[in-house]
Amino acid sequence: MTRLILALLLRLSPARWRESIAGDFEEDRHRGPGAAWHAARVITRLWIEELSIRRARPRRRFSMHATSVHIRQALRALLMRPAYSLIIITTLAVGIGANAAVFGLANWLMFRPVPAVHEPHRLVTVRLAHPAGGIMTMSHPEMQAMLDHTPALSAMAGAMDAELHAATDTGAAARVEGEIVSANYFDVLGLQPARGAFFSAAHPGVVVSHDYWMTALGAAANIPGATMFVNGHRVPVLAVAPKGFTGATRSATVSLWVPSTLRTVVFPGYRTDPLANMNSGIYISMVGRLANGASIEQARHGLAAAQTAVANVHPRAQRYKVARYAIDEGLSAPAYERERLGRAFSLLLGMGALLLLLTCANVGNVMLAGGTTRRAEVATRQALGASRSQIVAGVLTESALLSLAGGAVALGLAALVNAFMRGTIVLPFLPELGAIAVDARVFAFAFAVSAASAIAAGVLPALTATRIDLIGTLKGSGRSVTSGGLRARRALTIAQVAVSLTLLVGGFLLARSMRERQAINPGFDLAPLMTFSVEPGYHTDDLARRRSFYADVMTRVTAVPGVRSAALGWSRPFGLMADDGMVGAVNGAAASEVPAETFTVGPRYLETMGMPLVAGREFEQSDRPQANQPASTVMLSASLARRLFGSADAAIGRLVQQGFEGSPPLQVIGVAGDARLRRAFEPAPDAIYKPFHTAPSWATVHVKFDGPAEPIAGALREAVRQADPAMPVFDMMTAREAIARQMSEDILIGRLTLAFALIATLLAAVGLYGVLAQAVAERRVEMGIRAALGAGPGRVLRLITGDALRMTATGAIAGVGLSLWLTRYLESRLYGIERFDVLTFAAAILVIVLTSLAAAVIPASRASRVDPVIALRR
Repeated sequence: MTRLILALLLRLSPARWRESIAGDFEEDRHRGPGAAWHAARVITRLWIEELSIRRARPRRRFSMHATSVHIRQALRALLMRPAYSLIIITTLAVGIGANAAVFGLANWLMFRPVPAVHEPHRLVTVRLAHPAGGIMTMSHPEMQAMLDHTPALSAMAGAMDAELHAATDTGAAARVEGEIVSANYFDVLGLQPARGAFFSAAHPGVVVSHDYWMTALGAAANIPGATMFVNGHRVPVLAVAPKGFTGATRSATVSLWVPSTLRTVVFPGYRTDPLANMNSGIYISMVGRLANGASIEQARHGLAAAQTAVANVHPRAQRYKVARYAIDEGLSAPAYERERLGRAFSLLLGMGALLLLLTCANVGNVMLAGGTTRRAEVATRQALGASRSQIVAGVLTESALLSLAGGAVALGLAALVNAFMRGTIVLPFLPELGAIAVDARVFAFAFAVSAASAIAAGVLPALTATRIDLIGTLKGSGRSVTSGGLRARRALTIAQVAVSLTLLVGGFLLARSMRERQAINPGFDLAPLMTFSVEPGYHTDDLARRRSFYADVMTRVTAVPGVRSAALGWSRPFGLMADDGMVGAVNGAAASEVPAETFTVGPRYLETMGMPLVAGREFEQSDRPQANQPASTVMLSASLARRLFGSADAAIGRLVQQGFEGSPPLQVIGVAGDARLRRAFEPAPDAIYKPFHTAPSWATVHVKFDGPAEPIAGALREAVRQADPAMPVFDMMTAREAIARQMSEDILIGRLTLAFALIATLLAAVGLYGVLAQAVAERRVEMGIRAALGAGPGRVLRLITGDALRMTATGAIAGVGLSLWLTRYLESRLYGIERFDVLTFAAAILVIVLTSLAAAVIPASRASRVDPVIALRR
C-alpha cells in the first residue's frame, strides 16, 4: 500500500524533479507509514519552488516572430531528413486523398452549386409528395394558383423531365435528356443566355445546353435563326444556355429545354391544351423564388393555404387529401435521390475516417521513432533553456507542415481518382459521372482534414518528446524514456491492426456479397441476351405507320447474322419498370385478389429470354390485340398460377380478372417459370403477362444472339436505321450489363471499401515493421547478451515474431469487437451472406496475421544475426 501511495505522489510531483526524487522515494519505502508523510512534505516544498520559478520567469506571449522561428526550425529539421519527411507526406497523402476523393464525389453529386444561377439562396423547390413515397404531377393552372396564394414567393416555374429525340439536318438522331418547362423557367432561375434570347410565351422555341451547342450543333453562329428536329418535328433554336448549366439539380445532364407551349407539337399524342387543363399534369417539380425579405417558413405557411384553395376548385381534389406540398430550400434533388446518396456517402466517409485515423496512428508512430533518435537534440535544447512548451510547439509545427504538404499531394491524388471515375454510374437512376472538379469546397475539406491530422498525429510525439531524463540522455543513456516511447508506439500499432481488421471485414463482406449477387439465377438466360428500345410514338400517332415500323424492325433484326430469336416487350430486364396491380381468379382456388406485377410482351418472348414454359403455350401473332383494344389472353407465372388455381396445369384455359370492376375476363393460355425481371436481388414476384398490341408508342426489343456483343450491337443499330433513319436507339445493353447497372451502388461501395482495407493493411504492416525494427535496434545489447549466453538464431526469431503476433492478437481482438459493432451499418447492403459470417472474419484475421509475419521477417532476421562481440562493445 505504501508503495502505491508513493507512486501516486511521484506522479503528482513537478516534472523537472521527478527523475531525481524517484530513487529517494524507493529507498524511503522501507521506513513504513512515515515515508508517505515525508514524501508529501517534499513534494509540497518542490511545488512551492516550482511556482516561484514560474513566477520569476518572463511571460511568453504569442508573436509572429516566434511562429516564424518555429516554422524555420521545422523546415530545417524536415529538409535534413528527406526520407523521413517523404514517408510521412506519402502516408498522409494516401489517408487524406482517400477522404478528399470520396468527399469530392459527394460534393459533385450533392453539394456543389448549380452554375450560373442568380441569388440561389432565394430559390426553393416545390413538389406534390405522396406519403407512401413518390411525386405526383401538377398542372400549369395549379402552379398559378399556388403562386397567387403564396405572397412569400415572387415567381414560380415548372419543369418535367423528358427524354427527347434530337437531330440536325446533317447529324444522326439521338435520344437526349430534356425538360418540358414553363415559359418563365430561365427568368425565375436568373440565367443569362450564352447566345440568343430565351423563349417566352409569345416566342416559343427550344434552348440547347452549351455542350450540346458545341458538339451536336458545331458551335453554330446562327443562333437565333437555326432550326433542329425534336421528336421528328422541326423547331427553332432560340438560345444557348450559359456554360456549365445542365439543369436545376446537380446531377442533371439536360441538353434541351422545350417550353410547355410546344408540348403538343413535339409530343403528337397530347391533343389537349396543357396550359388550360387543370387535369393535365405537365410538371413534376416547381422552382420558386422567394420575395425580398421573405423566409422559407413564410413560404411553407402560404403553400399550406394554397393547397386548401387549389383542392376546393380541382376536379380531382381527392389526391389533395393524401398528398401534400413539400418545399425544400434551394435547388434540391428528389428525396429518394438525396436519401440514397446520403446513406452511401455516409458509409464511405465513415470508412474513410477510419482510414484517416489509421494514417494518423502510422504517422504518429513514425514521428515517435524520429523523436527517439532526436533525444540528444531535444535534451541539448532543454539544457540551453528551451521550455517544454517550445519543444511541443516545434514538434506540432513539424506535424502541421507535413500534414499541409500531405494535403496538397492528396488533392492531386483525389483529382486523379475522380478523373479515373469519370463515366462511372453511381446509382441506377443517375447519369454517368462527368468531370469532377476539385473546387473550393473540396479544397477546404482537404485543409480541414490536414489540420485535424496534424493535431491527431502530432500531439503524442510532441508530449513524449519532452518526457526525457535530461542528465541521462546527455550522458548517453535514458533507456526508460525509450521504453516509454516504445510502449506508445506499440499501442498505436495495436490500434492500427484493429482498424485494418475492421476495414478488411467490411471489404470482404461486400466482396462476397457482390459475388453472391453475380451468381444469382434470375429465372432466364443472362449470357446471350441483349435489349434496346425505340419510341416511334414520339414521331407519329399514326397507328398504321407505327405498326409498319415495328414489322420492318423485327424483320431486319431477325435477319442479322448471329441473332437466334427476337421479341418485343414493354420493359427491359432489371429496368425497374412494371405495372403493379391485383389479379383475381374466376372460380379459382384463391378467394380474393392477389398482388402481381404485369408485363406486356410479344410472341417468342419466353423463347428469346430463355424462360421455361411450364404449361400451355406462348403468345402467337393472333393473340396480339390491335392498338387501344383490350387483351383477351394472358400468361401467368408459376407461383401465381399455383396461388390462383392450385397448379400450373389447372390454370390452362381458366379465366382471371384484372383491373376495374366489370373488366372483361382474360383466358390463361400459358404458365411461365418464375423470374426476377424487375429487381434482380429480391424473390421472384407473382407475375402476369399480357400480349403486346401491334402499334405501341414505344417498345423494347429483346434479342438472343451468338458471338461477341459489340458486332451484334452495331448490326442492330444499323437495322433500325435502315427501317427509319430518324429513329434513335437507346438503352442498348446486355442483360449482364443491366444487372451490373442495378448493382452499381454496391459495386462502388464494395470496391472503395476493399481499396481502403488494403491501404489500411499496408499501413498497419509498415507501422508494425517500424515498431519491431526500432525495438531490435534498441535491444541490440540485449540480443548480444542472449547470443553470448547460448541463444540460437531460431530462439531470437521466435522472440521477435512472438512479439509481433502478440501485438497482432491484441489488435485483432479489438478489431473483431469493432467489426461486430460497425458491420451493422453494412447489413442492408449484404446479399446472401450474414454480417457475422465466420469465414469472412477468419479470412480477415488470416490476412492480418500473414501481413504481420511478413512485416516481422526483416527485423527478426536482423536480430538473429546480431554479433554478441560488437553488440556488447556498444
